[in-house]
Amino acid sequence: MQDILLAICMPIEYKMYMQRTALFLKEAQLKKLKALSDKTGAPVAELIRRAIDRYLQERARELK
Repeated sequence: MQDILLAICMPIEYKMYMQRTALFLKEAQLKKLKALSDKTGAPVAELIRRAIDRYLQERARELK
């Protein structure tokens, strides 16, 4: 008799609430972000969110 491995995949609900915002970038900034996006596959918006997270982490003491 063969052993049968049964894997049950349960979807995990993950909600990240985001709010749309607008910002103005210099042409050179956007050009570099698009190049990085093409190279990494990460959308420009995700690259900007990561940069903001890093900035806020560095300034965390000021937020207390």
